Amino acid sequence: MLDPGTLPAWCDEAAFVHYLKTFEGRGFYGALNWYRNFERNWQRTEALADRQIKQPALFLLGDMDPVGTLEAYTLKQMPKRVPSLEQHMLKDCGHWIQNEQAEQVNQLLLAFLSRHYPV
Repeated sequence: MLDPGTLPAWCDEAAFVHYLKTFEGRGFYGALNWYRNFERNWQRTEALADRQIKQPALFLLGDMDPVGTLEAYTLKQMPKRVPSLEQHMLKDCGHWIQNEQAEQVNQLLLAFLSRHYPV
């Protein structure tokens, strides 16, 4: 990926500095450990492979998020494992959906919660 030279509209300078300080000196070890343990996580949960998730679930994905391509097969299988799954594709959005499309994410979350967990 090329460095665009400027921050995106959804990430101001203060937020960017905060992210830099968070990873400074520690790197991405925490974030990368999930990927390093991928096979071991699968082995430890293999007995759950045929189980279904019964509670209502919301899955949001940006249409420009590489996860949609990299995990296309898995995403297609989700409704089989999560019968009460509600999925939404956010237009013109990458991986940081809560930052890139904050208002739409909040609307979808609040609507989902009010339908499944009314006060």
